[in-house]
Amino acid sequence: MNKVQGKKVRSDFSLNINGNIETDKGILASTVANFFEAKILNLTGGLPAIEKPWKNHIFSKMHSFTEPEILKALDLCKPKMSKGVDEIPMRLIRTIGKHSPSMLVRIFNRIAASGFPEEWKMARVVPVPKKGDTTEVKNYRPVSNLCSLSKVYERCILNRIMDLENIDILIGVHQHGFRKSHSTVTCALELKDKILEYIDKKEHVLVYSLDMTAAFDML
Repeated sequence: MNKVQGKKVRSDFSLNINGNIETDKGILASTVANFFEAKILNLTGGLPAIEKPWKNHIFSKMHSFTEPEILKALDLCKPKMSKGVDEIPMRLIRTIGKHSPSMLVRIFNRIAASGFPEEWKMARVVPVPKKGDTTEVKNYRPVSNLCSLSKVYERCILNRIMDLENIDILIGVHQHGFRKSHSTVTCALELKDKILEYIDKKEHVLVYSLDMTAAFDML
């Protein structure tokens, strides 16, 4: 469909490397990987290492997962066809999990007892154009596709966190990201309301904005 509409498709991916338009998939993959790796290393080079063994975490003594908990998490996961390094899309995970939630219960309880799998920390990185000339590698941003099953597990953990009695104190009433019924719209409306409130009081208003470059990719 993209070809019919005259749009560039992923199979037509090419880059300008040393003045030459390169289409070899192996060379393209290496070029993009080296660029993203160098970018992240440059950003994280001066940061101290943070090591916190999972067994010292509050969730190291979690109670066992249940089938209703698994089914609730599956319902909240979108049935997408994108997949991580395991090549298993969320649509398939949802179908299998709803027919046999007991299987996921056993897997998740084993993980809760032994630790988060190293394989689930690996992502399938896809370069997506963000601006400008699409033949320049600097104009791409990395989109990381994690293993679908890890997303279900993380959703279960998120649901437990959001069910905590003191969740509003832990998160803060001004937190809008990653909260139900909250978004950039509610954040902007609250900010506007605060600005108008202080202007009405004839007071000064200072707004500070911080943009964290490649925040997700540095995790």
